[in-house]
Amino acid sequence: MQSLFVVDLLYELTHVLFGFLEISVVLQADLLQLQRSEEALDLWAFS
Repeated sequence: MQSLFVVDLLYELTHVLFGFLEISVVLQADLLQLQRSEEALDLWAFS
């Protein structure tokens, strides 16, 4: 019974970790898209 507790705990920790990683990747993708939009506007403004 004790080993099931450890497995459940590891599963929950992994689930939380992957949740944070997923949020981090989404935020990085959004920031990259925003940066590209700003660069496009800069190029358009200077041309």
